[in-house]
Amino acid sequence: QDANTTNTENAAPATPAPDTNAQNTAPAAPAGGDAAQPEAQAPAQAAPADPKEVVATVNGKQITRQDVIDSAANLPPQYQAQIDAIFPQLLNRLIGFQLVSEKGRAEGLADDPEVKKLVQQFEDEAIRQVYFQNYVKKAVTDDAIKTVYDADRSAFSPQPDIRAAHILVKTEDEAKAIIEQINKGADFAQLAKEKSIDTQSGKDGGELGWFSKDTMVKEFSDAAFAMQRGDVSKTPVKSQFGWHIIKIEDSRMQIPPTLDQRKDEIRQVLTEEAAHKLVQDLIGAAKVDYTKPEYKVPAQGSGQ
Repeated sequence: QDANTTNTENAAPATPAPDTNAQNTAPAAPAGGDAAQPEAQAPAQAAPADPKEVVATVNGKQITRQDVIDSAANLPPQYQAQIDAIFPQLLNRLIGFQLVSEKGRAEGLADDPEVKKLVQQFEDEAIRQVYFQNYVKKAVTDDAIKTVYDADRSAFSPQPDIRAAHILVKTEDEAKAIIEQINKGADFAQLAKEKSIDTQSGKDGGELGWFSKDTMVKEFSDAAFAMQRGDVSKTPVKSQFGWHIIKIEDSRMQIPPTLDQRKDEIRQVLTEEAAHKLVQDLIGAAKVDYTKPEYKVPAQGSGQ
């Protein structure tokens, strides 16, 4: 298809401006004295629209509400969220699409080579998607997911996590002065707010939250994980960011995530692996003649 062809399928419908006058105009009271005061009632719950409802007939062909909704599937989310509000525009858009298709069909475009090429591409894509879905459904079962989870769980080696706070300053002398203040009873969190150049944690009293050893720079982690719960640095810790005073607030051993927590992640990995294996198996079983050796992907080793 020509790259300059306008993609009318994805074009958003024009939406009318809201009638602000209608929104702000109060209804007139009935003549003949004070308006009657009806008893307050909750608004009636509108019945859900029937997707099979015929909303228009164009040259003898019926269009249902579901046809209109399906025609909007490729529109941006902001239009998807207000389908009922722009339904007339979407319906008019779909009617236009159908009439253009009818016009082209009447002029014999169904037999046009470019149309046949596009139809073949769309059919191939649809078949490919459904085949993949069916294949993955059989390959990526709950049992397969649990097998991966159990293997990962058995190989899990608990590591310590700590919850810490720090005060970061530019020089060692500043850090030593702050440690001296803390030793004399100054509040660590207040000093972090006042003096830490790490403003992100400083505003929270130096809080860094929970972390494992490999998530911080080495100098900081080595010092922090050598300390005990409740300890404050006795000497400043230097890193590429400056000089740290560290306070250890809590510690714990990591626990593995539950199956429910990991199920979606494992399913995604197994799906990608299954799709890759399917394609590679089919390529391996097919007779493929490459016109140049460099076009062929090198075979992977058995350990890959």
